[in-house]
Amino acid sequence: MSRSEKPYTAENEKTVKPSFFRLFMIFFKIGCVSFGGGFAMMPFIMREVVTKYKWVTSEEIVDIFSVSQSMPGSVAVNSIGIIGYRIYGIKGAAAGTLGVVFPAFAVIMLISAFFSGFKDIVYVQKAFCAVRAAVTALILYAAVKLAKDTIPDRFTFAIALLSFIALYAFKLSAITVIIAAIVAGIVCYFVKRGKHE
Repeated sequence: MSRSEKPYTAENEKTVKPSFFRLFMIFFKIGCVSFGGGFAMMPFIMREVVTKYKWVTSEEIVDIFSVSQSMPGSVAVNSIGIIGYRIYGIKGAAAGTLGVVFPAFAVIMLISAFFSGFKDIVYVQKAFCAVRAAVTALILYAAVKLAKDTIPDRFTFAIALLSFIALYAFKLSAITVIIAAIVAGIVCYFVKRGKHE
């Protein structure tokens, strides 16, 4: 985005939007530098669309991640599709999705052709081990960043804690936990409203 361009935001629909090709390249870059996919891509997405280009706010990106998590497919790809659609309609969704998916597609095609030849090499095994550790740190970083905007009070902290216990200790599905959280939020709203009436 040139200096003369202003970031596209929902508050100012008349700002200059990035071109189709530029949108593709921005998400292509995310796809190139993001190892681990899915949740590991969240810090990169937040840095580009929230901090750098300000296409969405920090509160909005949390909502986008939440909706994307409840949809089939990768949370990162779903999120980028939603962001692209918001910026540039169907073309933006296509540009974002193709951009972020293409690097992984190309690498997978390359690896599938040669994987059997180098999978047993000790250097490759050690590299994959280190990458897995780095991906864990990326996911933790994204969780901490999101927590600052999504856990403002005791109620949401309790929901987050109970959701973690349900997923980790009781092995409940993510869909079940999300539905339970929705119900808890609605119930809490009506309880608070009843106390003020």
